[in-house]
Amino acid sequence: SFHVESGHMLSKHPGLCRFPHGHSRRVDVVLAAEALDAHEMVCDFKTLKLAVTAFIERFDHAMAVNSNDRLLPQLRSVDERVVVFDNADPLVDAPQ
Repeated sequence: SFHVESGHMLSKHPGLCRFPHGHSRRVDVVLAAEALDAHEMVCDFKTLKLAVTAFIERFDHAMAVNSNDRLLPQLRSVDERVVVFDNADPLVDAPQ
């Protein structure tokens, strides 16, 4: 599990969630293998961390928005830490 702090807006939400707000998020990485390695592991955690850190860091202290959100151009003009979800609102508990 990895933890990040990020914001999002739910452009399709009729209430307050359509405005920018933040969440603490946990990103779970699940690995599977048909057999364990010589050290009786699927993968060493250090190796896994090195492999996924750059991807996970894209979301830390970033604003996640729907590609159709009317505010996307303005957000991109003031901050490069914008993560765009193609034609979908970035939900908190949904797989992305």
